[in-house]
Amino acid sequence: MAFMEKVKDVADSVVDAVEKGAKNVSDNSKKMAEKMRIKKDISKAEFDINSAYVEIGKKYFEQNADKPSDEYSEYISSIINQKMKVTELNKKLQALDNRTNCPNCGAAIDEANNFCDKCGAKIVKPAPESEESDVVEVVEAKVVDNDSDSNS
Repeated sequence: MAFMEKVKDVADSVVDAVEKGAKNVSDNSKKMAEKMRIKKDISKAEFDINSAYVEIGKKYFEQNADKPSDEYSEYISSIINQKMKVTELNKKLQALDNRTNCPNCGAAIDEANNFCDKCGAKIVKPAPESEESDVVEVVEAKVVDNDSDSNS
């Protein structure tokens, strides 16, 4: 009987070790999941903070673009220059796509459209240039030497 009791004791110790290992794995998994949730919450809070900073900057720009303090004038000039650059690049992009902006609402529309898809405004197209504007008038001129007339 002593042998069976030893086998039972060994089996019990193995079961205890497995249970402890399973509990450790379970505890570590729960701990890791909680750490990931906290890190996700931190990232969201930092994103919200940065978004608020951006909104503050936009408001300051909108309120002070025409009269910036010396401390911010370089930044405001840079923003204005970059906005102009973006506008020009968008125009080039639209031209490549045969698109233009509605003069009423600013929506991008096909150049072939007679009305805006968004607001319905009539699109007034510039008159095509006439062929006469490409014609250059050539005038002949006779060179007169004034010195030869006075010497004769």
